[in-house]
Amino acid sequence: MEKTPFFTVIIPCYNAEKTLAEAVGSVTEQSFTDLEVLIVDDGSRDWSFVLAHSLGDADSRVRVIALADNNGPAEARNKGISEARGEYIMFLDSDDIYSEGLLKKVHEAAVSRPDVIIWGNREEYLDENGEIKGFRDVTMDGRSYTDQRLLRLAVMDMEEKSLYGYLWNKAYRAEEIKKLKIPDQPFNEDEMFNIAFFNEVRTAKFLDVIGTHYRRGRVTLTHRELVDYYPLAMKRIAGLMQQHKFWSLYTDDVHTRLANLYLRYILSTLERLYRPAMAYGPKARLLFIQRVFSSRLYREMVPYMKPDNIVMKRLASCMKRRSASGCLRLGRLTHSLKKHMPVLFDRMK
Repeated sequence: MEKTPFFTVIIPCYNAEKTLAEAVGSVTEQSFTDLEVLIVDDGSRDWSFVLAHSLGDADSRVRVIALADNNGPAEARNKGISEARGEYIMFLDSDDIYSEGLLKKVHEAAVSRPDVIIWGNREEYLDENGEIKGFRDVTMDGRSYTDQRLLRLAVMDMEEKSLYGYLWNKAYRAEEIKKLKIPDQPFNEDEMFNIAFFNEVRTAKFLDVIGTHYRRGRVTLTHRELVDYYPLAMKRIAGLMQQHKFWSLYTDDVHTRLANLYLRYILSTLERLYRPAMAYGPKARLLFIQRVFSSRLYREMVPYMKPDNIVMKRLASCMKRRSASGCLRLGRLTHSLKKHMPVLFDRMK
């Protein structure tokens, strides 16, 4: 009988011939070796599929799963989940890497069999040549949670640090993750999955380590022009709100923190309205912000906005006064900053 590996690491791959070998190597070269790597090729049109097979030929722990068509990362990851044999399932994007020694630390944390193990990441800001021009480390305090209520109280801390929604900074107990599917949507699909997963999670372990190097700056899904960015972002806010209501933890503090997160997504959407590819003119931008002012979520969030950032304070003031022109000016200024100083923009975020 074939031995069950402790970890399955799922790497969805689409046209990643330049980065795939480094990503896979960051897993197979770990000191902890009881693992399998599933490269799920999502209908690549470059040499990724050939490269993936060569990596599999060089290491028997690497398996390649080929999808006939490009259907997006959700389907690729779900296919990987269904094929995974490991006791814990992890994810890695094909343009990111794991830190040396991560799997050994996660394995040590898994002794008590928590439902999920979570670690920090290093956001690396790349220039147009792929060179690292800056980075930011994001971690949580190392702590074990065996009390479900205390774990749920930590969710907003994770969310505010941008550690809740990602798949690639967690090891999920296989018997739990296989009960769910990652939703098929072009943005925030990992966040919506984690909202569903954490609804029933009882135990967790946080590692105060940098485990994943998240490369920002390459052309990835998050950087494409998403027509549905705003409704999907609002779906994230609504999902977090409903989750905390379901847990009977929707306090004024949580409401305020969600309102500030909502504000961040509004600014991100306003910036996108000034991108040429979105083809928004002045009238369309004005109509958009007027529709925001008439939305139910706006009425739910605006009284609780209390940001501590000067830009967000200005935006909150404009939102509360329903100043469309003020909101749009901030969107234009943000777009200019992102266009001309993208690394600085990412670091400020």
